[in-house]
Amino acid sequence: MASFVKSAKGGDKLIYECYIYLKCGNGKEGKRYWRCENSKTGKCRGCAITDANNSVTTTQLHNHGPSPNRVELVKIKDNINQAAITSTLTPRAVVNSQLAGITDQAKANLPKLKNLEKTVGRKRFADGQQVPVPHLISEINIPEQLQRTKTDLNENFILADTGPQDPHRIIVLASRTDVFHRHSPNPYKFIRALLDEQVRADAIATRILSGETVPLFSRIEYRRANERLLNVLRGDGGVRNPIEFLTACSHYIHF
Repeated sequence: MASFVKSAKGGDKLIYECYIYLKCGNGKEGKRYWRCENSKTGKCRGCAITDANNSVTTTQLHNHGPSPNRVELVKIKDNINQAAITSTLTPRAVVNSQLAGITDQAKANLPKLKNLEKTVGRKRFADGQQVPVPHLISEINIPEQLQRTKTDLNENFILADTGPQDPHRIIVLASRTDVFHRHSPNPYKFIRALLDEQVRADAIATRILSGETVPLFSRIEYRRANERLLNVLRGDGGVRNPIEFLTACSHYIHF
């Protein structure tokens, strides 16, 4: 049975009976002409024709045997490229999902895992899915398809955003379910938050004593920032217990 994959440059490849063909031309009534991928390097004359229904007719024999291992590698790489576009998984998760169940011989001939992960990143960048690294908070733009959590609920993890036009933009990264669970009353978390605050205070004191200039905010500025954050959380329907959420946020959000 015939199958088709894409080359590294986006060209069409035909896989038929464990041989790989490159498209060399188009004909009438949906016909396409193919020649063996080894036509130049191995001077193979193997050729084939596909019609509008993708039925294959071989017109010239090959000067070499079929290559099932080579075919498996080509299909794996094509599956990784396709999953890079259609999936929102991390590059490593994309690669691992496509390598499940492959033969040991294919594993031995595959590129390194890091190189396959880079392939996923390059494919997404070429497809416009990977946005440039922002240098200002106003440049942050997370595509909608990447704003979902990986939980079964598949929630939007951007709880609030005042927008790039706001000179003091606020982006709250949290799902509503996570807010309710993470910031519900919990003595252990409260004590841990206090300890974290003490560690941060000690770190700031050390930097000041070493002569480093550290920007500090007054209580009034801190209160105003908290009030703005609370107003953001109250907008668009608000969240569960916004006061408790804001109290918890004070231990983690720095202004």
